Amino acid sequence: ALLGIEMEMGKKVLEGLPNSVNGLNKVDDEDKVTSASIGFVGLIIERVYRNDDKELRFTVGNDAALLSPASMYLSGAYATSTDEQNQKQVKFKDYRGVLEYDESSGYKLSVPFGQSSIMIVEGVNFASEQEIMSSAEEFDIDKIKKELGEQ
Repeated sequence: ALLGIEMEMGKKVLEGLPNSVNGLNKVDDEDKVTSASIGFVGLIIERVYRNDDKELRFTVGNDAALLSPASMYLSGAYATSTDEQNQKQVKFKDYRGVLEYDESSGYKLSVPFGQSSIMIVEGVNFASEQEIMSSAEEFDIDKIKKELGEQ
């Protein structure tokens, strides 16, 4: 029964997401809701937005594997040993997040929220931090948090 509830919650989150983000249209056949069916741990919701050469991948989930790297960085558990800074803490709405950049894969914004959830927005061929952040602003993290039953 929990699996069915999780899948419905995931579908509801997808229904509430925008159909386009900064000129990128959703790719219907790439919407995914997956669940490990172990009591709301392991629920992952994904949507892809794309046009010619740009892609935005939105993921939200209750998954320790997704949450761990961002949480460790935000808690100070990771220390940087080089001068090259490819990640930094950012403020996303009322949440602390981590913005990473990799030359081959682009930008990745990770925003932990609630007890054990995270929102990840990844952008390929985005020109700047401002462009990925303004695209991420199109997602209502508080609405998603409520739909997932997070307090």
